[in-house]
Amino acid sequence: CSSIWGGSNPSFPYTTNSKGEGPAWANSLFEDNAEFGFGMRKAFKQRRDYLALQVEDTLADQSVKMSDELRQALQQFLVMRKEQMHDLLLPKGRSIYHQIMEKLVPLLEKEKTDHPKIHNLYDLPLGEPCNYHRNSRRLRFTLYQHVFLMQPLPQPREDMFGRSSFWIVGGDGWAYDIGYGGLDHVIASEEHVNILVLDTE
Repeated sequence: CSSIWGGSNPSFPYTTNSKGEGPAWANSLFEDNAEFGFGMRKAFKQRRDYLALQVEDTLADQSVKMSDELRQALQQFLVMRKEQMHDLLLPKGRSIYHQIMEKLVPLLEKEKTDHPKIHNLYDLPLGEPCNYHRNSRRLRFTLYQHVFLMQPLPQPREDMFGRSSFWIVGGDGWAYDIGYGGLDHVIASEEHVNILVLDTE
């Protein structure tokens, strides 16, 4: 069962590199791997598209002052995100993209206090105004929203600037026996998602 070998603490099969980059694993309690994985992919894409709109708005706003280096890195991000996935999978494409990301995130962190829009690019998941301090009433209300209303806390968004590879993994019972369990829908969508079926029959 992919849910067992994929998430058992004694033999967790994933690791990260020296930069802390690596896979994140999650699963559903039900045999709906296609729907679950496809939903994760669509959610990531929606958040990333929204971030791109925020970047475009920030670059177009003449009142936002930023360094030339940050402006150039944001412009490069917009260009690279429109490149075809297969181009970015090539060694040269991956190298260029990583260079942009390694430069962009530290610049955002450095300049995030210069303007609210830059701050929102760096560490706000939904693009709300973020102008509160650690012990402020606004922060306490945000914690209330998170705990009782199940709304997300502000957090760094650097993972939204990079490209992620999505994999849907499961056995042949899920993929073939339960009406193809959404497999045909995912394939027909032509989204950038990979599917690995562990056919043990």
